[in-house]
Amino acid sequence: MNKYRLLILLPTIFLYGCDAVVDKFYDTYETPYKAAYKESFIRSCTEHDSSEQAKAICSCMVDDLLTNYPASELNDQDRIRKRIQEVLIKQCKESQSD
Repeated sequence: MNKYRLLILLPTIFLYGCDAVVDKFYDTYETPYKAAYKESFIRSCTEHDSSEQAKAICSCMVDDLLTNYPASELNDQDRIRKRIQEVLIKQCKESQSD
């Protein structure tokens, strides 16, 4: 009976260990990726209008994206574009006019 417990317990321990490795990988990857994403987003967003108001609106939008999406979803351009067009432009313009 103890052999069977061990056979069940070992994969469970192994999988638990893998979760920790995966979490560590994402923590290590996500922070620099999001920093680079923010810099690139603001640069692209303010390419044709570099006024302080445009920078503030772009910063508002990217901060929302970085708060609400993991790095793995930020490359889904259709989803991000939809969020920007349907929610963030209006929301961030209103927050800058207050």
